[in-house]
Amino acid sequence: MTKRIDWHGIHWLMLGLLALLQALQFVVGFRMSADDAGFVAYAMGGWDTTLQLAQHTAEQTGRISQYLMSPLNAAGAWLAGEAWGRWLILALYYGQWCVFLAWGARLLQWPLRGFFAVSLVLMLALHPLLFHHTPPNAYPLQLTVPILVLLLCRWQLLRRRSQPLWRVAFLYGLQAIAASSGDFPLIFLSTLLIAEHVMHWWRHDAHLRQRRWLRLWWAWPKLCRDIALVLLVMAIYLAYRWQFPSQYEGNTLDISNLALWLQVAVGHVLGGTSAWHWFDGLRWSYLTASDIVIALLSLVLSYWLLSHALRQLPKDHSRRYLVLALIALLLALYTALPASATSRMQSWCSYPGCVYLDSRLAYLWLTAALVACIAWLVSRRPSAIPWVSGVVALAALLNVVHNAYIQQRMAERSAGWLEAERFACSAEFASVAAVHLAREVDREKAVMMHPHESRPVYWKSYIEYLRRSPSCHLADSLNHDSLDEIVFNDSDNSQATQWLKQGWSIPESWGTWSEQHQAQVELPLQHTKADVRAIYVNFNVYLGPSISEQKISVLLNEQTVGQWSFDVNKPENCCRRRLVVPDTLSQHQPVMLTFIFDKVRDPSLVGESPDPRKLAMGLHSIELEYRPQALP
Repeated sequence: MTKRIDWHGIHWLMLGLLALLQALQFVVGFRMSADDAGFVAYAMGGWDTTLQLAQHTAEQTGRISQYLMSPLNAAGAWLAGEAWGRWLILALYYGQWCVFLAWGARLLQWPLRGFFAVSLVLMLALHPLLFHHTPPNAYPLQLTVPILVLLLCRWQLLRRRSQPLWRVAFLYGLQAIAASSGDFPLIFLSTLLIAEHVMHWWRHDAHLRQRRWLRLWWAWPKLCRDIALVLLVMAIYLAYRWQFPSQYEGNTLDISNLALWLQVAVGHVLGGTSAWHWFDGLRWSYLTASDIVIALLSLVLSYWLLSHALRQLPKDHSRRYLVLALIALLLALYTALPASATSRMQSWCSYPGCVYLDSRLAYLWLTAALVACIAWLVSRRPSAIPWVSGVVALAALLNVVHNAYIQQRMAERSAGWLEAERFACSAEFASVAAVHLAREVDREKAVMMHPHESRPVYWKSYIEYLRRSPSCHLADSLNHDSLDEIVFNDSDNSQATQWLKQGWSIPESWGTWSEQHQAQVELPLQHTKADVRAIYVNFNVYLGPSISEQKISVLLNEQTVGQWSFDVNKPENCCRRRLVVPDTLSQHQPVMLTFIFDKVRDPSLVGESPDPRKLAMGLHSIELEYRPQALP
């Protein structure tokens, strides 16, 4: 007797393989935003530094969400540096989709298998790799963790209608915490609540104690709980905002131009699909042999899965599916409207196809609308199933082609991180000082960093951090370097508090800002002054429209040794300057390095940041160059 084939098991296996094929392209690029590099710096400082960042940012911006958002971002940026961490991030990211589909099937009271397969295939077929501040390749946990928690809670509440009071209170408490982690989680929670109550209005459910009013079914106890949840989160947000008024003007609302507002929102929604980016052209020449294999397998698997799964969708010849599609489409647009209402977003992201974090959330609702349209079509015309399957399968192939090009660009931008890891943890470079290796990392400056970051100082700190980490098993050996370096950040090996004198602010993870028109550093020379040939200053100036007006006078014990000017078009001349130590320098006085700034700038006055300090120069480190005969 022939054993019956387990098509059910093969069905789920093929879905898993299809998701894995896409994950192979998504796992390559990581830390794709300048903020991610900044969060790595805070993660290197440990939890104390990260929590200090959270408190400082929360109080400066008036957003209590930073107490959760900053640690999540630091943890995500650190986790992305490990290969296993990137796979974990992707598992959590795709886990959002799975729980969203389970929640949707429960809400619609549809069989999970067919709906899940159709939706997941469509999501994978139109899911693009994106650079623009979008997870999972940037901010990998900021949205993923809160959204996953919210979806799990809503799914559990739908899955078990009769639950103990303590369980309901626990689930609502988790939702309150997750929704308090940022604006986008709260917005997404509201879309889930809207969808649930619209469905409750639509049909009677014996488990919900509904009452008929205005020709709609109202689940009053559930509605009151959900309203209380949103009001609680908003009350916490507003109370904190009242206690700590925001000093950041970059997110001011601007809805005076309704057409521009809507244009940005629609762009965020459509730009979250790979189909929108096909108009920019597909780079077929960038396909490798493995990309071609992935593309062909995606084509075949998508067609096979859809041709079977579409037949399992509930048949409905009415316009109910179209109403569902319209609701989902409106929720996708609603998700993108708040961020699109800010003046910063309208000035920065108004071109077609520009995307942001909210694009990934709107994508869930947009694909839900497409699934509803497909379900309506195949219900009316079952003969269209092969054609629909073929179109979606072709979209899956084109998506692989689009993602292959972005994958290669992301690999180039991520190479600096891998290069730093190789330098730090390879026995070949164990005897080379981190200060030398740092200048060889990412020489093309492909890794995205904020302008104030000194790349040599950053990479030196990162290499030293990796060498101290358990995964590296290498210690930085003693070296015979001709440079002694003094760092001025808040790390354990910083000498900031000991040698910074007047005119400096509190040390941060990257270094220390000046906050007066004059700032001084005492130089702790380990040799006599006659042995020091030159001093290297690693720094940044506050980048603004007036940078060309900035002049810095540099003095050593009241002797002028430098007059610095800057060109905004030549940033490579900005952040590392050499000062020759004059032979006439007194041998009997402490060496005091003085910076005098022609201009200082208050970023809060012009809405550039919430920082109210008067900034001019950010000091990273100082290196002392000794004469050859004075080397240790």
